[in-house]
Amino acid sequence: MLPTPRLWYTAVMEERGPGPVAWAHRLLIVTALGAAIVYILWELRQYAREGQGGSLVAAGVATVAAVALGAYLRSLRTLRARLTPRQAERR
Repeated sequence: MLPTPRLWYTAVMEERGPGPVAWAHRLLIVTALGAAIVYILWELRQYAREGQGGSLVAAGVATVAAVALGAYLRSLRTLRARLTPRQAERR
C-alpha cells in the first residue's frame, strides 16, 4: 500500500532505519572517546611530573572507560541492521 501523498513526503522517507540520530550518537561517542584519551595522557603527564598515585589511578579508570566506549562504538556497527525492519515486517 502506498502512503498518502503529502507535500513534505519523499521516497527516501519510505526507508526506515536509524536516521540522523544514529550518526549524531556515533559522533558523540567518538568525541567522548577522544576526550577520554586526552584525559588519560594528561593524567599520565601529571603522574610523570608529580609522582602522585592519584593521577595513576585516574588514568587507569579513564583507560577502562575508554575501552568500554570503544567496545560500545564497535557494537554500533550493526545498529542500522537492528533498527531497519525486515521486508516481511513491512506493510
